[in-house]
Amino acid sequence: MSIEARFRSTQKTTFSNHFRHVQLWRAGLFVLAIAPSTGCAVVSQDQVGVFRTFGRAHPEPLQPGAQPILPGVHDVVRVPSRTVNREVKLDLPSKEGLNVAAEISILYRIRPEMAPRILETAGGGYEEDVVLPVFRSAAADVTSHYLAKDMHSGERLNIEGQIKKRMVSILEPRGFHGAAGNVDRL
Repeated sequence: MSIEARFRSTQKTTFSNHFRHVQLWRAGLFVLAIAPSTGCAVVSQDQVGVFRTFGRAHPEPLQPGAQPILPGVHDVVRVPSRTVNREVKLDLPSKEGLNVAAEISILYRIRPEMAPRILETAGGGYEEDVVLPVFRSAAADVTSHYLAKDMHSGERLNIEGQIKKRMVSILEPRGFHGAAGNVDRL
């Protein structure tokens, strides 16, 4: 092999290596440029996620796990799928017109398949806008048929049962499951 042939062969190899090096740099810069614009949302095991694109909710709920998102375009709203215990203090009317101070625990759970619909119709404040008003109304309706002394006696279980029945009849079609009001203290 002549000196001239060796020189050309070395020159091609050097150019080829340089070209590969430039391609690797470009690929690396591309990955670095794209990485901040992609993301991942994590839905915990006691939650259900609602995937939204530009604020519009998708009808299918997301199960627990990592969910790929594009920040600025997509987001994931997390809703608890476990039983929620909300304590409420309120004055309940009695049959004779007296107000009885009560502490009641409201227990409810969102049906996971209904989470997108709940967020679409009631928004993120569904507890304040849907669950609590239904409970207050049901509790006041039921206790207004009982004497104040009955609320402190064995009738308490009947009162709890009737409150639960009214809450379930209203909240079940809206996507809430197992709604109940347990009287802690009167």
